Amino acid sequence: MAFVSGGIRWIGLKGGSDVGLCGRVGRKNEVRRGGSGEIVRRGVGVGVSTDAMAKVDRLLNLIEDTDSGAVVSKEERSMIDGIIFQLEDERAGEDLLSDPLLFGNFKVAYVSARQNYAPAGGRFRSRFGKLVFRTKGLFQHVLSPDRAVNMVRFALFGLIGGCVVLTGRLKKLPPIQGLPNPVRVEFDRPRISLAGAVFEFGPTSEVVLGITYLDDRIRLARGARGSLFVFHRGGDALLPVADSWKPIADTRPLPNLPALVFLGGLVASAFFLPPAITAAYAGLLALMTWVFLRQNPPPEIYPPSNNA
Repeated sequence: MAFVSGGIRWIGLKGGSDVGLCGRVGRKNEVRRGGSGEIVRRGVGVGVSTDAMAKVDRLLNLIEDTDSGAVVSKEERSMIDGIIFQLEDERAGEDLLSDPLLFGNFKVAYVSARQNYAPAGGRFRSRFGKLVFRTKGLFQHVLSPDRAVNMVRFALFGLIGGCVVLTGRLKKLPPIQGLPNPVRVEFDRPRISLAGAVFEFGPTSEVVLGITYLDDRIRLARGARGSLFVFHRGGDALLPVADSWKPIADTRPLPNLPALVFLGGLVASAFFLPPAITAAYAGLLALMTWVFLRQNPPPEIYPPSNNA
């Protein structure tokens, strides 16, 4: 994954560089890591028992390299979900929405899907979506006092780096049976960034979920239909790339038609095609992308409440 203020990543091209609104991962602010690859931090396990700390250690080990839960066996998923259920019991009955540990930058480390498409990333994480928009990172931040930010980093056709960003407001809800500490997040229209250009597609949206566990390493949440989420403060969530949504949110988006023309031309030029073929290919790609985005609005990280 790569970003800093300033550009796109030409993935897979020899000598490719990182430039654009999605940023670059640099050495600045990197954290020291132990021999096992675990992030060396202070204060691990604040506010939780030693037993809970051990469970979190086990959980993070199990969900590592699972593509946010997309690549796990039934046995592994059963084991992972079992640990999540145990951790939910650790802080059952507590008002987690008043806990300062609610806030911070998080990567989407695991999702236990309860429906046909991925709750984290939506149809951008479907089989077809992965072919077109290869996922490079999933983030979900909760910022004080009431802001939520979802960000999906991708490589268009595996070549051109980009981002999808949703920003919204978090509102506390009255008690909901089976959903501890429920909140509703009302999102603005999704924004897509490619090569420094920003444009909007899709409608506004809202989601409902419950916060079931917090400590200084992870946040657990549950969707209205039982999907389980693990959000981790470690890894890329600690790097500048986690804040690359900010210039995208602050940039005025292009109108839809110029954005589609720009997108098609950008992708076609990435393949170094002759001018005539490039023009035809750019138009075709623009049409394909328009159809895909019309039918599959950019991801919400959390799905609509009736699909979670």
